[in-house]
Amino acid sequence: MKKSGLIIGIIFALTVAFASSVTAQGLDAERPSLDVKAGIMFPSGPTRDTSEFTAGVELGTRASNIFQGMKGNLSLSADYVSITTTAEGGGTKDTVLLPILLNWKEHYYFGEGRSFDYGVGAGIYWAMDTIPDMSITDRVNFAYGVSLGMHFIPNWFVEGRWTASRNADKDALAALTIGYTF
Repeated sequence: MKKSGLIIGIIFALTVAFASSVTAQGLDAERPSLDVKAGIMFPSGPTRDTSEFTAGVELGTRASNIFQGMKGNLSLSADYVSITTTAEGGGTKDTVLLPILLNWKEHYYFGEGRSFDYGVGAGIYWAMDTIPDMSITDRVNFAYGVSLGMHFIPNWFVEGRWTASRNADKDALAALTIGYTF
């Protein structure tokens, strides 16, 4: 396992442990929520691998807690993905890409602990190095995305997310994740 992957894994595990101890009382719509998710991302560019592992966190609150009268939820999300790409001079290299977005989501409840949601977000792609196969030549780029999700039992959810930057036919990421809300 690479050193950066190990560090991200440790941070991820500590976040889960801290969040579970702080929020053991369950969901409460009036306080912030923490979503922890993991799954698979599919880069649209001609990268060396057709899919990559992803893990992420999302801290959210009701939009009305920040802007009175606003519907939906606001959140800040950060996802981790290591892209295997072509290295300068040939060969391959792994480069970490972090999509960090401010999101707005709307939830539709249809049963005890179950909801369907959709959302939009805008923020940055933060790359640790260039990713030539995805046409990412700057380390920080504007990014945007859409998401669809469903909480199928209290606290557990699945989410599909599409995120892109300047060149969506090469730098887009489609993700399918499963997660837990603290």
